[in-house]
Amino acid sequence: MKYDNKKLSYKEKRKLYIISNVIKEKISLDRASVILGYNKFYISKLVARFKLIGIKALIHKSKGLPSRNRANLELKSKIINLYLDKYDGFNFKHFHEKIISDEGINIPFSTCKKYLKDSGIVSPRAHRTKTKKDIHSSRPRRELFGELIQMDASVHLWFGTKKAYLHAAIDDSTGIIVGAHFEWQETLKGYYIVLKQIIEKYGVPWELYTDNRTVFNYNSSKNANRDKPTNFRFACNRLGIDIITTSVPQAKGRIERLFGTLQDRLINEMRLSNIQTIEEANNFLPEFINGFNLKFATPYNHTTNGFEKLDNLSILDYILVNFYPRKVNP
Repeated sequence: MKYDNKKLSYKEKRKLYIISNVIKEKISLDRASVILGYNKFYISKLVARFKLIGIKALIHKSKGLPSRNRANLELKSKIINLYLDKYDGFNFKHFHEKIISDEGINIPFSTCKKYLKDSGIVSPRAHRTKTKKDIHSSRPRRELFGELIQMDASVHLWFGTKKAYLHAAIDDSTGIIVGAHFEWQETLKGYYIVLKQIIEKYGVPWELYTDNRTVFNYNSSKNANRDKPTNFRFACNRLGIDIITTSVPQAKGRIERLFGTLQDRLINEMRLSNIQTIEEANNFLPEFINGFNLKFATPYNHTTNGFEKLDNLSILDYILVNFYPRKVNP
């Protein structure tokens, strides 16, 4: 960039006058350092650079460039527009992860959060402060991966315009999502599919922790099959899996909290991918679960793996089935 005296600021013109007089030996280095407020070493450096590159040595390197404040305002505006136009409904942490991975904007979370809050945006995951009566004592985690699997289903507007049921299972020890599947209703088929996913990928777990749904227990005293195992329980008996049931949601808090997290993250991710059908949603789940487990779950190794591998997986087609009572005429 070329400079002339007309484009120099008053301070730069003054510096040029003093340095020029130092070179002409009309002003000493000591006097120049007093006038300009620099030490003698820096004055000597300016003189040497001026002799080498001319007036450019006296011009600040940031002159002509946009100020840092202006750049910050542009970045702030870009982040706010991204949130409102593309990522509306994302919690702040999830949004921060997406702008780093998908938008290539690498800024600290605290800065991102400040930009959003300053513009009046409130995180959809903002929580009230918990009191003592809200806090339930947590049950210690099991020691082995696969020792206990919590399983349940959650009805929600996960995608499209119609509510669906997400059948899911989470390992109690590691927090790994081991299976998930969408159905329009909470069904035996949905739980069978999740159980099959678990066994095919990891193996046979020791225990399942579920609620008191009819899928797992015949609860009604009027039910003629009350003393008999349900189809799901019968299949688990054949596989050597124990079932624990409860009517208290807090007892299986890990799966309950998982659904809360998925109703936030999974819904937004599927909306971003324009998922509209149950087939698209089920195809989307494996990739999402892999990423979720890498980010939030505790890794396991062979020494803590309690799953038992099934030698013949094809036998599942004969175990995970529906049995119906039939009367045969004599």
